[in-house]
Amino acid sequence: MIAIISCSKILLPKMKSKMVMCHEKIGWTRAVYLVAWAIAISIILGAVGRLAINLAKAYAIMKKANHKG
Repeated sequence: MIAIISCSKILLPKMKSKMVMCHEKIGWTRAVYLVAWAIAISIILGAVGRLAINLAKAYAIMKKANHKG
């Protein structure tokens, strides 16, 4: 436990100096666009998934209705 703490005290200051936040590398405007695109894509994929599920349900209902006919 002591070795881990002492190792982290040595390594963390060096790591922090090399770490750069995403928005600092690409700029705030571009970071906002990336987040907006990620949200839009997730919404679209969710809608497509729900549509596929609803189509599968409708197909199963129609198939079941046709077999009883």
